[in-house]
Amino acid sequence: MRRWWAAWTMAVLLSGCGAAQRPTPETPAPPQHPFADLRVLRAGPVPAVFAERYGVHPTVDTAAEPEAAVILGADTAAWDLSRALLARGVLPDAGLVRVEEFVQAFTGHMRLADPAPVRTVQAGDLPFQVATALFPSPNREGYHVLAVAIAAPHPALVEPPPGVPCVVVDAAPESAVPADATLRMALDPEATVSFAGAAPRRLVDVPPLARSRHDVAGALRACAGFPNRSATLLVSDARPGRDAEALAPLARDLGLVVLGLEPDAAPYDDVFLRRLARAGGGGYHAGDEGAARVRGALRPAAFDLWSRLRFDPAVVARWRVLGFEARAGAEPEQATGLEAPPAIPAGGTVVVLYEIRLRGAGAPGELQLTAATPAGPLGATLPLEPVRAGAWDLAPGWSRLAWLAAAFAEKLRGDYWVRALTYDALLARLPSAADAVPEIATLVDAIRRARDLDRRGDRFAAELPVERMDFDEVPLAGAR
Repeated sequence: MRRWWAAWTMAVLLSGCGAAQRPTPETPAPPQHPFADLRVLRAGPVPAVFAERYGVHPTVDTAAEPEAAVILGADTAAWDLSRALLARGVLPDAGLVRVEEFVQAFTGHMRLADPAPVRTVQAGDLPFQVATALFPSPNREGYHVLAVAIAAPHPALVEPPPGVPCVVVDAAPESAVPADATLRMALDPEATVSFAGAAPRRLVDVPPLARSRHDVAGALRACAGFPNRSATLLVSDARPGRDAEALAPLARDLGLVVLGLEPDAAPYDDVFLRRLARAGGGGYHAGDEGAARVRGALRPAAFDLWSRLRFDPAVVARWRVLGFEARAGAEPEQATGLEAPPAIPAGGTVVVLYEIRLRGAGAPGELQLTAATPAGPLGATLPLEPVRAGAWDLAPGWSRLAWLAAAFAEKLRGDYWVRALTYDALLARLPSAADAVPEIATLVDAIRRARDLDRRGDRFAAELPVERMDFDEVPLAGAR
């Protein structure tokens, strides 16, 4: 019921209205030049949260590189944590913000209900839906936004994995109560689970303090040895000091779903949990809002879902994918067994956004989708036939909502491409009635809080005043 209501209300309110470098163990020095981190890794802490930045995708000439390959996941932790920090009066560090996770938080539970053409592709007897939209960029003059949405089959069509979840609670004693409350939001209280490989019991029958554990490695090994395990759920307060690289091999074969508690006064190690989540493949969520997504994550409909979009150079002159910088190099890492293919939950939808400069008429290119599913492999190649809207108000509601979430994320990161975009301009594109809808009201609230907190100014102004900014001229680090 919640998903249906959220999808309906969003549709009503919004209808009519390159590659980054891979992280290294070392911590690089802060860039001295304002353009220096446009394409490079930067790491840094914020109060209470330790995160890692992966740079920003460049704009690419189609003639030089026509294919944009993205591996899709359902993580939302970047939004979950950023929202919690903003509510506490803290502007999130750029390293915490992931554009694709902001988008996923608002579009991940929607169904493609707009009156736009929807294509269906089959993986055995499982139907996946694909919708695309194209509209002028509200921010980048001369460019269009291309939105691609892929919806996994409804949960009723996907058999749940056999067995029961194995739960590991990694929380200090003072965090036992919030960990218990978060776990109860994540799972049905009547659900049967195993705590760290112990005999299965109903969640309501296990005392909260008995769930707290400190030996994460031992608990993960116990779950690995539990014969009736359907998946593994790690609930953690993310206290720093643990070695994620040592634990990652244990998470690799557990179908691990990671749920972080909302950050409090204690430091929160986002890098640690994110590394475990990528090793486990089940997804990374955080806080109360993230807990509501865990039930879907425990019933995956697809793994290793790749979107490979090949642009036609005769139609598309340049392109940029929004977000997904942290997934650069994911394919080689999976090939070496360091990471599990990310899962897409049953009933979930993933959206990828591109900025493209058109140079001709016709289809922008073709889309190839590949994935593994419980019913067999998914493999389909579709010509891009997006719904073309001549103005923002005419674009499908889901595509506008996705762009707003992405633009807000890039604004929080202080990205070059949105330096002329203001928080008030984002708010102006949301309908005034949005405050009445919880899902959109949280976005409105977060944008307002960020506007009031953000005093960073334009870090590129000294080198390139915004009035001289040209979206087709990409600045280079060290250029004068």
